[in-house]
Amino acid sequence: DNGAPQSGFDSYDLKPQYSAGSYGGSSKKIEIPNGRVGVLIGKGGETIKYLQLQSGAKIQVTRDMDADPNSTTRMVELMGTSDAVASAEKLINEVLAEAEAGASAGG
Repeated sequence: DNGAPQSGFDSYDLKPQYSAGSYGGSSKKIEIPNGRVGVLIGKGGETIKYLQLQSGAKIQVTRDMDADPNSTTRMVELMGTSDAVASAEKLINEVLAEAEAGASAGG
């Protein structure tokens, strides 16, 4: 019987990843390093606007004043259809990977 939900196997993510919202889609929270928040948002918010446009998802980064000062990561919430959310996460990972590559290249 495959109908039974498998609970407790996803040790890396214990809380449900998707929660339906009033916008009729799903939302997902991901964490990014504090030092990469500026990269994700971009100059005057250009990068995050572009990512939202490309993916179709709404991307919300926890503001400085709301973030835990002791935390080394920042929570980013992706909202939209499951496709848009998946697309947004992929784009964010690409942006962060590029920043990582640029940083290690001594630029």
